[in-house]
Amino acid sequence: MKNKFLLIGFGIIYILIAIVIIVSIIELNFIETSLSKINTVNSVKQRYAINFRGSVHDRAIALRDVIIDNDKSDIASHIKDIKRLEDFYAEAKANMQTNFVDKNSLDAKELEILSRINKTEDLAQPLIHNTIKLKLAGDNEGALIDLNKSRPLFTNWLKFINEFIDLQETRNQSLSPIVDNSVTVTYKILIALAIALVIVGIIVMILTDRFLTNTIGENPGKALLSLSHLSEGDLREELHTTKKNSIMEKIALLSKRLRDNLASVLKTANEVHTSAQNITSSIDTTTQIISKQSNLTNENKDFIYKLAASMDTMKVSAKRTLENSHITQSLSQQGKDRVSEAVSKISLVTDNIQESASLVKNLQENSKHINESANLIADVADQTNLLALNAAIEAARAGEHGRGFAVVADEVRKLAERSAESSIAIQQIIKEVESNITDCVKSIEKSVSNAKLSQDLVLHTNKMLDEIYNSANNSLEDASTASSILDEKVSEILILQKNIEESAEMAESTNKLMLQNVKEAEKLKQSSQDIKDNMQFFKV
Repeated sequence: MKNKFLLIGFGIIYILIAIVIIVSIIELNFIETSLSKINTVNSVKQRYAINFRGSVHDRAIALRDVIIDNDKSDIASHIKDIKRLEDFYAEAKANMQTNFVDKNSLDAKELEILSRINKTEDLAQPLIHNTIKLKLAGDNEGALIDLNKSRPLFTNWLKFINEFIDLQETRNQSLSPIVDNSVTVTYKILIALAIALVIVGIIVMILTDRFLTNTIGENPGKALLSLSHLSEGDLREELHTTKKNSIMEKIALLSKRLRDNLASVLKTANEVHTSAQNITSSIDTTTQIISKQSNLTNENKDFIYKLAASMDTMKVSAKRTLENSHITQSLSQQGKDRVSEAVSKISLVTDNIQESASLVKNLQENSKHINESANLIADVADQTNLLALNAAIEAARAGEHGRGFAVVADEVRKLAERSAESSIAIQQIIKEVESNITDCVKSIEKSVSNAKLSQDLVLHTNKMLDEIYNSANNSLEDASTASSILDEKVSEILILQKNIEESAEMAESTNKLMLQNVKEAEKLKQSSQDIKDNMQFFKV
């Protein structure tokens, strides 16, 4: 709620200002509307009615002068005035019709009065024209009679017009008190709102002052002075305030914590400075020891290099012997593999030849069956030929009706003849195939016998290669054992060499790190000294 106090206070002021503006706008709008009605509506109606009255009044006088005067020029002048006044009346009437009647801007009372005015006009106009006509004709007595008849019409005409004028005047007068009252009410409302605005403003100012005092916790000038001292590093002043959760309370707490922390930092900086000096001394001693260790390691490394060179020479000789054993074993193994492969392939060839012999025999049997089928086809062809011959005979007997069947029978006969010829050709081919198959069977049987002899020779060769392989394998195992022992020794020497090299590198790296640590310790000493120098800015 405290955080929104200023917002609420100034919000109330702005709301009151808005109310003042809104009330002023509403009242001014009402006054403007009322004055507009007086000036642009009622006054205009009244002006048109006054024009009516002036025209009617002046025409009555001019008509009287027409009757009284006997001078023709004067009479003509009066008649001209009457015409001009009629036009003036007609213009005012047209304006009334256009601006108010046609726009339905007249109420029932106004329309009723205007209706009476128009009716009176309709009665008076013919009488006026007739009076002038009689006067011009020299009938003064008749003209006087018409004049007397028109007198009450003019009287009523002016009466009705004056009634319309008085009605507009009455309405204007009735609006004036309303406008005056509205102005008075608006004036009072604005004064009341202004007073309320001043009171609320004073209250908001007082409450804002209290709010700021409670929030800051002290006079703003004093708080600013305390902050100024704090920004200059002067922490000697102990700040106090009775306002809880105020800015001054937080500043006082900050000042106290800064004093405590700065004292701790200064103490730590002194300790770091002393420790950095001790570290520098220790690192110097350690660097000397590591340098001696590095020299010894380099001497051991040279000795190991010479031993490793001798072992490398022995390793090369053992490796060459092992390689020769590998070559002998590999060659014997390759010969053995090739012989095994030859045995396998000869066995496969033998199996294939035997399988081919079986297939050829089956083929021989199948050719016999095909020959029988060909004989059967030849018999069927002969029978079909006889049937076609019989069908042709029957078709000849049928005469014209059997002609189509005779054609079919002839085609069947031709087909039977071709089938018989094909079966004869097939039988001839089968005989040749059987002869070839018989020759093939004899050849395959000879091949099987030769393949068995080759297989026996290859198996004997394979046995001899097994003996050679076993001898080579024993030699390889002996050479491999010797090479393995030598490899182990060489590996051990290489590991020792690597360890010594790593030790030398570690000693060198350690020496570099020690030198780097010396630099870092110097930087640490300098940093601690900088901290102490910077702490001189603060006064605690």
